[in-house]
Amino acid sequence: MCKKCIQALVVSFMALWFISTNVVMAQPPRTPQAGRGGGPTRSWVPYFRYDKAIPDSIVFKETIAKFKQLSYQDKTTGIDLPYNLFVPKDYDPSKKYPLVLFMHDASVTGREVTATLTQGLGAVIWASDYEQQKHPCFVLAPQYATTIANDKSEASPALDATVSLINNLQAHYSIDADRIYTTGQSGGCMASIALNIKYPELFAASYLCSGQWEPTVTGPLAKMNIWISVAEGDMRAYPGMNAITEYLQTKGATVTKDYISAQSTDAQLDFKVKEMLAKHANINYLVLSDVVPKALSDMRGAPDHMCSWLTTYSIEAIRDWLFSQRKGISLSYKLKDKDNKDVLLAADMGDWHGTVENSLRSIEKAVEKDAAIVPIDLQLTKDDELVLMKDDSLNRVMYVEGRPVYVKDLTLKELRRYAYRKSGSDPYTDKVVPTLSDAIAFAQSKILLLIKNSSANIDKIAEVVHSLGAEKMVILGGLTEQVDTKGLLFMPLVDLDSMSAMSKLQAWLKQSPVAVELRFANQANALLPTALKQTLQVCRVAMDISGKGYAGHFRDMKHDDKPADVFDPMIATGATIFISNEVKPFSRYLKGDPNLWRPGR
Repeated sequence: MCKKCIQALVVSFMALWFISTNVVMAQPPRTPQAGRGGGPTRSWVPYFRYDKAIPDSIVFKETIAKFKQLSYQDKTTGIDLPYNLFVPKDYDPSKKYPLVLFMHDASVTGREVTATLTQGLGAVIWASDYEQQKHPCFVLAPQYATTIANDKSEASPALDATVSLINNLQAHYSIDADRIYTTGQSGGCMASIALNIKYPELFAASYLCSGQWEPTVTGPLAKMNIWISVAEGDMRAYPGMNAITEYLQTKGATVTKDYISAQSTDAQLDFKVKEMLAKHANINYLVLSDVVPKALSDMRGAPDHMCSWLTTYSIEAIRDWLFSQRKGISLSYKLKDKDNKDVLLAADMGDWHGTVENSLRSIEKAVEKDAAIVPIDLQLTKDDELVLMKDDSLNRVMYVEGRPVYVKDLTLKELRRYAYRKSGSDPYTDKVVPTLSDAIAFAQSKILLLIKNSSANIDKIAEVVHSLGAEKMVILGGLTEQVDTKGLLFMPLVDLDSMSAMSKLQAWLKQSPVAVELRFANQANALLPTALKQTLQVCRVAMDISGKGYAGHFRDMKHDDKPADVFDPMIATGATIFISNEVKPFSRYLKGDPNLWRPGR
């Protein structure tokens, strides 16, 4: 046999051996990169054999030891499902925690319960001390005895058992139903897709790594919050994800796709993620090149597929993105549940500190602060487009010189020639004013939108909302007189200082609002106790604490205020929706965080 033939056989054998044993060449651990706060980086977490335990030199050995190994018997499927569970340190049942579900790929399918913990970083990264300091959460990593999803787009009943297990954990632990996330690599990625198709209201967001599925059945994913990462050299997952995202765009999804080398620094990877997020798509698709270690770069068949996983889970900005997502539909159900006592924070015009009010970035920041609602202002352009703007003129928030320039005198195209004035140091502020359609597309499944003073444009608002199927996430606000609400959620405003306050309140309550905003100049208002009692029997009570006299002396927290003195009396009234300009202190107070940030910072 000739030398070239022998070489070809050797290379082919090595490739087959590499894939069948799932080996990635080890690299020596190095010191974490500066400026990362001690977080896990690809520079010091080595590649390792996926079919062996993680080497002792890796810090995650201690993290693995913190997982409990348990088993769940699902009565419906009859499946006995072993699983690993990480419970947050200092778990407090009075608080609510996110849960991250990680599902492994086919190469560790079997009975060894901890195998899923040693197959890369997909499970352990979320339980690391670094990540838990920022995002305390439960981590669930089932161990599947048989294949859970295959290349024929077929899923195992074990996935139904997994959902049953999640429900069981919710019954035993304080897990936030609005912040349950799924992620997985290869077969685990495909399992996540299958779960999203069958249980479209279960997850707040999904992180899909190196998988594929039959595109034409993925329609339910079009309105979901999804991050996709895949290697450009992955011969199945890359074309597979291309097909899925192209199909989802035909179903109304907004997709941002970008490319970067896996050899980029951690800072470069994080910056790329933030650039993508600034485009406000509900599906983000990051394609990685150069994922194979140099030691294997010359070997034919080197697995881009598996080598991409380490980079995928090491990108901190994507992990942060995942935890910022919450279920908008669940928020809608919660909003309409008058007996639910959870406080819903409404960030007036978004969290605009350091950015621009009524911008997509301010809405994004409100989501990051755990706000449930964003009250927004609307203006109508010359060509009948609803845009997010408080003032009727552009001069205060945009670069406009000289005389006032009014929104009503400009078409949308003309309006978008103007840019926002720079506010603070945030480099991701939107460059152009968003339309109501833009805001709905961005807020979908993340946060509710409350349209202030909605009666002026109610027909146009209803047209936009119904066309986008956003009836569960948009609320008509600021209504002071009876109007046809066009089948939309609504929150009327009743001024208790007016002569006809109680008759208006009773008329509104007969219309089944999701909440009523009560406005009063003084806590001594004689109608307040009765108004609270009658409203709470029907729906939630909202109070605007962003301005003096809107809700008596109840106000946003000021510099030297004691949080309990400010927030406890408000909550004691029975009100559960608070419209605020300072959502961060309130949010931290509700979480029991002693390190309250000062308002506006």
